[in-house]
Amino acid sequence: MHTATKSPWLERRLRGITGTDVAAILGIHKYRSALDVWGEKTGRLPAPDLGDSEAVYWGSRLESIVLDEYIRRTGRPLLAPEEWASEGVHMLALDHEGETKYMLGRNAAGEEHLLCTPDGMANRWKPLPWADEQEALEGRGMVEAKTGSAYVGHDWAEGAPLIYQVQAAYNAAVAKNSWFSLTGLLGGQRHLTYDYALKPELAELLLSTATDFWRNHVLADVEPDVANVVSLPAWAKMHPIDDSTTIELDAEAWEAKDRHLQSLKADAKALTKEIKDIEATLKGAIGDSTIALIPGVAQYSLKTQSRAEKLVAASTFRVLRRKAL
Repeated sequence: MHTATKSPWLERRLRGITGTDVAAILGIHKYRSALDVWGEKTGRLPAPDLGDSEAVYWGSRLESIVLDEYIRRTGRPLLAPEEWASEGVHMLALDHEGETKYMLGRNAAGEEHLLCTPDGMANRWKPLPWADEQEALEGRGMVEAKTGSAYVGHDWAEGAPLIYQVQAAYNAAVAKNSWFSLTGLLGGQRHLTYDYALKPELAELLLSTATDFWRNHVLADVEPDVANVVSLPAWAKMHPIDDSTTIELDAEAWEAKDRHLQSLKADAKALTKEIKDIEATLKGAIGDSTIALIPGVAQYSLKTQSRAEKLVAASTFRVLRRKAL
């Protein structure tokens, strides 16, 4: 299993599945995959440094402000962390780098891996003052606070981004809440809130996904398949060197994929040549000029740039090549 950390809170997270893990397992996380989750839980990859970026740092610092604004705008008071627990769900207050952080987990045998780290929890729902038509919701609601740059505003135009909906829905399912609310501060000056009912079938899907992954991969120590390019960094860390052996892939399963791959590469090669040909023609038309205008369409620049000489550090990596048989 995983390697122990200095943070009791992070140590407990590694012994279960959280909302961010579920998003990765389902393949909708931009930066983490099921392989990342498996590698971290089994100790093959280091535990993620949850504070090692400006975005994470400021998200944490601004969380209380976003939640305070949520309370002010919605009129919904939030429960104290000590009140988050409910029947079958216990609350843990654990140290993380000198700060107390809270976590909810299921009590029942066989469900100890179901974890969530709420930002807040509303005791009851009341209508959003600015929304015309809303579905009345009952019981407690999970509240997740997010921050983002002004450039991601379009992602929130019709609702919260899917990855956040999945994370919050899973957290609500673990906590046995009947609804969840996503509240975000974008660009430091635009505050948005969306409510969602947690449908029983969605709650069951998310909880069963977490349980199947925990039992069939983490506890069984079975490596998940590489599903997409997001998995590659984790795969490269766990499989850095080949062992000189030969394996035989299933012809029925891989013949069509190989054919499709070669077709895609041929198309990409043709497209790349066409792009380069058009760009070469454009450069020729610009000549010694710096700026070229296509009135009412676009502006191209062709500026002189310099690059300093650099020495590239030695590294080891694996290269995928194909030879027709």
